[in-house]
Parts: sequence; C-alpha cells; structure tokens
Amino acid sequence: MNILSWEEILMIKGKTKTGFNYSLKKEVLDDWELLEILREIDKGNPQYSVDAVIKLLGKKQYERLKNHIKNSNGRISTEAMTKELSDILMNNQKTKN
Repeated sequence: MNILSWEEILMIKGKTKTGFNYSLKKEVLDDWELLEILREIDKGNPQYSVDAVIKLLGKKQYERLKNHIKNSNGRISTEAMTKELSDILMNNQKTKN
C-alpha cells in the first residue's frame, strides 16, 4: 500500500511537452498576485512572463526550467520559455476542470 505524504497530496505534478517535470503547490493556482501578473501578460506586457514563471514554479524549478530549455549557444529563447509557461498553465487548467 502506497501512503502519500501531505506534501504530495497538496502538490500538482506535471510534465511539459518538452519533457520538463514540475510540481506546483495547489495554493499557487489560487493566488491573486499570480492572477494580476497573468492579467498584465494578457494586456500585452510580456515582460511579466518572468514573474509568472517564478511565481508558479519557485526559484529552484525556474532555474531548472531555464537549464532545460537552454540552447547549444547557452541562450534561453523567449519563445521557448513562453511555450513552457503556456504548457504549464494549460496542463493545470485541465487538472482544475
């Protein structure tokens, strides 16, 4: 019998299309400040994407994600990071419904 810890029960785990494994605290998805950040992105201010990813993943996972999508030149494509953010949000939208 597999017994889950409280931390596992309060976490949402997922994987992006590129294979990045992440876990989110359920409380992160019910965060007013995250909603404000996403609203700014929606209003055409993509610079808030950095804040959104950090707010969702936390600093450790954010650094792991950057390393995951870093290209052979050592650069992180804005488009790649945006796709990862979108994938994480869409995956968790499906989880909530």
